[in-house]
Amino acid sequence: MLFRVAEGVSRPALVRGTLIEGSELARSVPEGLPRAIYLAFLVSEVHPFADGNGRISRLVMNAELSRTGEARIIIPTLFHEEYVISARLR
Repeated sequence: MLFRVAEGVSRPALVRGTLIEGSELARSVPEGLPRAIYLAFLVSEVHPFADGNGRISRLVMNAELSRTGEARIIIPTLFHEEYVISARLR
């Protein structure tokens, strides 16, 4: 275990709190691609859902790109496995 949860604090509360704080912090990241990458990283690292975290992180990333008039990033199904593997490398 990487960290210990404080007594009386539930993991869902920590996830929600981290997403709220991370979203507030996103305002300090430059708009467009830098913020899109930050938001995708936030969702994928916090991992708030049992399934679909990658899809949600790409949705959030593309929403930011669309909001600023930049091209969206689409991961073709053909390259999905490579995308997942590369996202797990750290």
